[in-house]
Amino acid sequence: MARFRLLPAAIADLAEIRDYIDEHNAAAAAALLDRIENRCGFFAQHPNAGRDRSEVRPRLRSFVVGRYVAFYRLADNGIEIVRVLHGARDIDEILR
Repeated sequence: MARFRLLPAAIADLAEIRDYIDEHNAAAAAALLDRIENRCGFFAQHPNAGRDRSEVRPRLRSFVVGRYVAFYRLADNGIEIVRVLHGARDIDEILR
């Protein structure tokens, strides 16, 4: 069974997202993290379904969850989530 693994930067991103949204709405923060986790599971099962982001970094792919973009790369038994960033951020600059 394919799985996903969160890399340290992605774990930090998700903690930051949770903390920010949780200040205003704890239920919304939990729901968003659940949606992100579910999408990670889907893309672990279908790793080539995400958008190719080789223009940013070789072998990088992405998918969108609401206003956030999750970046991942293929791994032996699924995918590794590299970062989860708000779509309004300077993604090219952050990932280079």
